[in-house]
Amino acid sequence: MLEMAARGDLKNALIICTNSLRDKWKFELQDKFNFTLKIYNSSNEFVQDINNDLQSSKKSILGIVNYEKFRNIELQRIIEENGYRFDLVICDEAHKIRNSETAQHKAVVFLTATPIMTDLRNLFNLIRVLDRERYYSFDIFNNAIGMNRPFIRALSKLNANNPLLDIAEELHSSEVKQEMTADEIVYNSKVSPISELFQDDELYGRARNNMLNGDDSVENRVKIQQDLIELNSLNHLYTRTRKKDV
Repeated sequence: MLEMAARGDLKNALIICTNSLRDKWKFELQDKFNFTLKIYNSSNEFVQDINNDLQSSKKSILGIVNYEKFRNIELQRIIEENGYRFDLVICDEAHKIRNSETAQHKAVVFLTATPIMTDLRNLFNLIRVLDRERYYSFDIFNNAIGMNRPFIRALSKLNANNPLLDIAEELHSSEVKQEMTADEIVYNSKVSPISELFQDDELYGRARNNMLNGDDSVENRVKIQQDLIELNSLNHLYTRTRKKDV
């Protein structure tokens, strides 16, 4: 948010959260970053401010609204019919999101501290809101998760200072299962090694070369770490920070 404001890319912004978090968001942004946001207590007030922006051909709203008020039918109609877009939308307690109602804005951030990995479909539903074109089916998403596992495992071993040669060989020989289903019945399944799937990938080739031929220095490990992160196809959409890491 600060970066967007510094670049002049933040004319309007919206925080969508639960009622219990509205005052906290307002206080924290004012106290720590000097952003003054307006809490919308009614959908009508929000609609009026959007209409004012539309009439003056500007974007000036810096607001906080709860999920129920944001889902107001009249509000959604005004936004859609007039193509009104926010430069930044932050959805706190994002597991409450039901559909793609926020995905069309310039920058969208979902935040949730609620465990969502008890059912992989919960995570899929959030990812699909952010990128419905790519992850339009659970099979595609589930296969992406499977493809990423060897790289996440390699990254963990890299961060644990395991020998680079061991990491390189384990990653290269790791196998990935890709499945397609219909009515939850698997009709196509294929198992392929990473060495085959990424044999022509320049990024993978560079990471592997640095693990096999590079020195075991902090600088080289950082380069490998960056490449392994980039090889995770969900990296641009999803990051997870554990409490112990914080």
